[in-house]
Amino acid sequence: MPASSRPQWAQLGAELRRLRSLAGLTTRAVASRTGLSNARVSRVELGQSLLSLPEINDWVTAVSADAAAHEQLRRLAAAAHGTVEPFRESVRRRAHLEADAVSLESRAGRVVTVGPQVVPGLLQTAEYTRRLLELVDRTGRNTAAAVAMRLRRQEILYELGTQFEFLVTEAALRWPAGGATVMAAQYDRIITVATLQNVRIGIIPLGVPVRTIPWCSIDLYDDLPDGEPAVVDVELPHGEVWVTEPEDVRVYQDIVDRLWESALTGDDARTAIRRLPTVPSP
Repeated sequence: MPASSRPQWAQLGAELRRLRSLAGLTTRAVASRTGLSNARVSRVELGQSLLSLPEINDWVTAVSADAAAHEQLRRLAAAAHGTVEPFRESVRRRAHLEADAVSLESRAGRVVTVGPQVVPGLLQTAEYTRRLLELVDRTGRNTAAAVAMRLRRQEILYELGTQFEFLVTEAALRWPAGGATVMAAQYDRIITVATLQNVRIGIIPLGVPVRTIPWCSIDLYDDLPDGEPAVVDVELPHGEVWVTEPEDVRVYQDIVDRLWESALTGDDARTAIRRLPTVPSP
């Protein structure tokens, strides 16, 4: 879960902490009664992790909260799970927009990214990133600093503790964020990263039947420590949505599974990339 708490998450965490304190329980006691890890309890109270509704019910039982407190928690949880974080607010509250991704990538055992429109950030070259930000960024960020941060973030690809999976449509690869030189370098970058043993790249060709539609850019963070369930980040033009309710996360996990069925992988994926034109057809 993102390291920098959203206001709605902080409000829920504060109320959970208040109820625990009123019950005279330690975080370890609540962890024991709910089946959560002590680390997860601490992150929840700090607003850095969200509980599912069943987990909130377990917390209510653990602290013997009354019906009014339970209803208040449900209202706070509904607001927290429906949080949309505008990018302009993200820039105001922290140094760079990618802080949450860095935190999750460093803790997750598996990271899956679906790129239906553009090349995923961890695969981008510096020049591709710069051209892309000039087209889509509306926050007024320093572009040079944003590019440098993205390149530093890519260093995690070389740490073998995390499995990275990228599902990219051919349409995303054909969209030219720059001229022939930029795109040729970008294709070479993807082919190079695809040789890493902890990276799996799938290319979804144009014209191939698919079992689902990649509606939007998706980042799925799975195999998190301390019993924390999988988390999904959905990027919108103005901000991002963090999906944390397990039933909703499963929707995105199903999308990923279905897309892999239509993807080219391994040598087939690399061959498909090499055959792409570096500039669009007239």
